[in-house]
Amino acid sequence: MDPLIRERLGEAIDDNLLLHFTWIQARTEGMTVLRAADIVHTVSGLPSDSYNAVCRARFSAESVDRRIAETRAWFAERSLPFAWWVFLGDRPSDLGQRLAERGMGLAERQVAMAADLSQPPRAQRDLSVRRVATPEDLATFAALSAAGHSPTDPTTAEFYRRAAPGLLSAGSPCWFLLGCLGEEPVSALQLTMGPGPTAGCYNLVTHPDHRGRGIARALLTQGLLAARAAGADVAVLQATEGSHDWYRDLRFDTVGLIEEYL
Repeated sequence: MDPLIRERLGEAIDDNLLLHFTWIQARTEGMTVLRAADIVHTVSGLPSDSYNAVCRARFSAESVDRRIAETRAWFAERSLPFAWWVFLGDRPSDLGQRLAERGMGLAERQVAMAADLSQPPRAQRDLSVRRVATPEDLATFAALSAAGHSPTDPTTAEFYRRAAPGLLSAGSPCWFLLGCLGEEPVSALQLTMGPGPTAGCYNLVTHPDHRGRGIARALLTQGLLAARAAGADVAVLQATEGSHDWYRDLRFDTVGLIEEYL
């Protein structure tokens, strides 16, 4: 990949991730987003590192150690678990190593990927897909999301319950899709639309009882087609290191690595 294209895609991935992490917390009662010049905190108030996060660090070599200590102390004073996400453009370049040296463990390394939506993949099976429009459907999305991850996060249902008014509002950039067999929702996908012509793909999951049948591919493909119809020209996502070959078959290319520390 051309270095300039890689840089631009990296910026699009970072910007979309930031929107994904912050949009709803900034609009939900009891949640907050704290933006400093060199760091962003997203705080749900729930006792879960899934919904309290630090991201988009832009530290200088002189300030990085102090800012790491201050950030960890801020969450410790409030007894809130949190995840520190190291984006592609975060600084300094050895931020992850510095976090590890100060006691934070690498929880996950994800492959940041992007796809040109001028030629989206084709679905290999039919699937009924509906966009979430009611609190009941959003609760179904939350249940599928929780069931698809191990260990299950017990705060997931409460997070989506609190966030429902904003997530279901007309101006929300967060789209939630349910893939159904007949009337039964068995798969879920979130699209975060923006900034600009970028669509971020998150929380793609199929219920364990229905895996291995091409359902996730069909749902993602329909999601990409919907994003393109809405004006997106690039799709971005973060894949586990074991699944990125699956996304490569769907025409996603590797851009870089994103890390999560706990």
